[in-house]
Amino acid sequence: MMTGKPRRILVFEAGGIGDAILATPALTALRRRFPEAAITALATPRAAPVIESLRLDIGIEQIRLGRRVARLCDAARLVLSARLRRPDLLIDLSSIETEAAARRRRTLVALVGARRSVGRNTDGRGEFFDEAMAESLSDGEHEVRRKLRTLAPLDISEDKPEPGFGVSAADRAAARRRLEESGAGDDVEWIAVNPGSFLPTRRWPADRFARLVAELTGEDTGRMALLTGGESERAIVEQVAAGASGRVLRAVGLPLTELAALVERCRLAVTNDTAMSHLAASCDVPVVVIFGRTNRARYRPWLPDDRFEALQAPPDACERFRADIGPPECRRTDCSPSACMTAIAYDAVLDAARRLLARMEGGDPR
Repeated sequence: MMTGKPRRILVFEAGGIGDAILATPALTALRRRFPEAAITALATPRAAPVIESLRLDIGIEQIRLGRRVARLCDAARLVLSARLRRPDLLIDLSSIETEAAARRRRTLVALVGARRSVGRNTDGRGEFFDEAMAESLSDGEHEVRRKLRTLAPLDISEDKPEPGFGVSAADRAAARRRLEESGAGDDVEWIAVNPGSFLPTRRWPADRFARLVAELTGEDTGRMALLTGGESERAIVEQVAAGASGRVLRAVGLPLTELAALVERCRLAVTNDTAMSHLAASCDVPVVVIFGRTNRARYRPWLPDDRFEALQAPPDACERFRADIGPPECRRTDCSPSACMTAIAYDAVLDAARRLLARMEGGDPR
């Protein structure tokens, strides 16, 4: 067991972009607690720019979670590097959602050989940590609070956490040039629309997004839509753009920092339950989020209640949901199209967007 202040800290935050954004209050508090320590974060290539944007002097080791061979090679490289430096403290900020994940995490923790380990004991699957925060996937605690509570054994707390994303002057200049090149005037009101998702089962139908964009950006509204997505989602963005009457600007495959600079100029974001929800919230942009059967309380935007709308299908939208998983969360990836997403009515999403716009503008929904 480690005694005294740690000099070398290794942090596991190997989720996606949204997970990394929700981890930013914990990472900021950790750096404030140990200002002299050498901190290294394990992160996916997608999430690394989030941590870099914080400018907290945190090193990054990237790990891929896709192909098995690449994942194993990255894990071996990480273990060798970590053992050579032997961290005083290992912190795992991620939940452990399956028994298979628990086995992988247990092995990695043992191989790294840190003098002390702190993590999350998710439904009894994290008892191998020296100190573990008890939690359940089914409770309503927000993920920001869970990640911070993981650090409680280190005397770390934060009363008013604010997930953040660092946007530089260069990023804002690049975003401004992109908008100028689009030909849109300075008086255009932008709405960010994100029709994709890493998991296809979390995608609301693209034709409904197209109809929504056309409705919200009609000629008399003064609005245009910023259609966002990763490179793998280009086809979905094109499908939405084709059905949205042309008042759109595509923002596909952009560097994350430039995308954030564009999003922070928007009046509203409408998105599936994916990273855009948390990116927009970190820019203080009101958000409409379309949830499937994920834990809405855990992953809702970190915004005041009057600045977001979270829509979710009823439990009976999928006949297999209650029997296989039980409320409040389903992690099936083998249903296409997703019954729980298609069950969310078009009018419900349109009304939610209009309510938020009216709230922010102080007028009537249009």
